Amino acid sequence: MMNPNAKTFQPKSAAKPKPSLSTASKEFKPKASTSPSEAFRAASEPASRQDGVSYTSSTHLSPPYTSHSDNFGSELSPYRTSQPGGMMLFEEVVDVRVSSSNVHDSSASLAFDPASDMVWSGSYNGYLQAFNVKTGEKRVSVRSHVGGVRSVYPFQDGVVVACPDSVLLHGQGGVLYHTFEDTSISGFGEISAVPGNMAYLGLSTDDASVVFLDFAAASFSLSVDVQAPIKAMRPFREQCLLCGLADGTAAVVDTRQSVPALTFSTGGGEIQDIAFNSFDTIVSSHMLTNDYMGGMPQSSLDPMLRVFDARSVPRTPPRPLTPLTVRGGGAFLHFHSMIPSSLYVGSPMGQCLNYDVMTSISSHTFNSPIGVIGGEGYLSAMAMSSTSEYAAFASS
Repeated sequence: MMNPNAKTFQPKSAAKPKPSLSTASKEFKPKASTSPSEAFRAASEPASRQDGVSYTSSTHLSPPYTSHSDNFGSELSPYRTSQPGGMMLFEEVVDVRVSSSNVHDSSASLAFDPASDMVWSGSYNGYLQAFNVKTGEKRVSVRSHVGGVRSVYPFQDGVVVACPDSVLLHGQGGVLYHTFEDTSISGFGEISAVPGNMAYLGLSTDDASVVFLDFAAASFSLSVDVQAPIKAMRPFREQCLLCGLADGTAAVVDTRQSVPALTFSTGGGEIQDIAFNSFDTIVSSHMLTNDYMGGMPQSSLDPMLRVFDARSVPRTPPRPLTPLTVRGGGAFLHFHSMIPSSLYVGSPMGQCLNYDVMTSISSHTFNSPIGVIGGEGYLSAMAMSSTSEYAAFASS
């Protein structure tokens, strides 16, 4: 029987010649007297409710002690992390439902807003939504892009949305503030902050490269070819990003260099997710290629997570450490912001497992009411707040 979580393995195609970045980005010149934050706030007046709005199906987050419900359809269930006796646990507080009768698609991306009490969701059918973390109330629901939303990233007083042909900047109320476009760039995917450079965001593209969006110049700048499709991207060290690639390698991209600072093999298949902590540890999750259904190659998650000591990076490749074995594999990886050795692993079945990467010991397993466990499909997105106090989950 075919694995319902399987996806067809696509071999790496030959790299396309890369055109130079053009100046096709729309001109973006805020008034000299208006700071970026003021401009975002001006664009962030509450948006009016729209008919026919699609809500993210089965998104779960963690308000503390209040509940909210309305009569619109899909569900939003809250979970909060706590630290009893120094051990990080998930504590179920209360179920909060936000539903809709016209849910069209699942969430492609979740992100907590560090400047407010909202969690943002971008869906495959193009809707951008925001929910109050403490009450579950829906604050924003707008159609961001007809081609779908691939990633969302809260930035200053707004949210940046990566779409197939453009990057959009919305205000807190959902109002579209600006569109960034460049015809020489093929599709946008992952979004990441750049450590040490508040004016830059890194974005992955469909043609196996990382481009940097310079908000000061309101245009795309350096493009770095990493030779394979980017499946995951995270902040790394000063001016650097860490990219997990489809060929099982990882690349360190530096904003000051036109080529990757380092590319190294992880020893696994296609990377599903990658994470880095302040203890200089890298963890990657991977896909396995199996033979199903008449010899057609299919992929499922590898139960083995690769762990590395990254203190020598980018001078030399990282040193492999004892891998972690996770039943069902790791669909999403998040280190705890206050306890760097504490890793949360979201499985496609809807579980959230907590591991200490220094000892390889699993301290806790939390069954979220989504995924196969909750009868709500498979885990499609996961996020943790900047303080790791809250976690959000979405199902397909």
